[in-house]
Amino acid sequence: MQVRELLDGTSFHDIPKAIETYRNVFCADFPQNMRGSLIRAVKNRHDIVHRNGNDHSGRLIELTADDVESVIAAVTAAVQEIDKQVKAGLIEDDDF
Repeated sequence: MQVRELLDGTSFHDIPKAIETYRNVFCADFPQNMRGSLIRAVKNRHDIVHRNGNDHSGRLIELTADDVESVIAAVTAAVQEIDKQVKAGLIEDDDF
């Protein structure tokens, strides 16, 4: 299987599986301090999309603009950290 096929077939909604894939394919780790917030964000997204905004118990998921901003910040920071790790594994400082 080629890397592209593996990545195309991976659900990045499953954060633990995405962490494993990035570790195995890119030698990069998701920042430990952001994993919990990313997992919660994906769970909330799933409930909003597939349960009409309710959790498993039928309670409405309530989000504020600050909640959304926090998720955007966490995702952006995680992507930047992963990008930095991938680039560090590909490029030597002498290449510039």
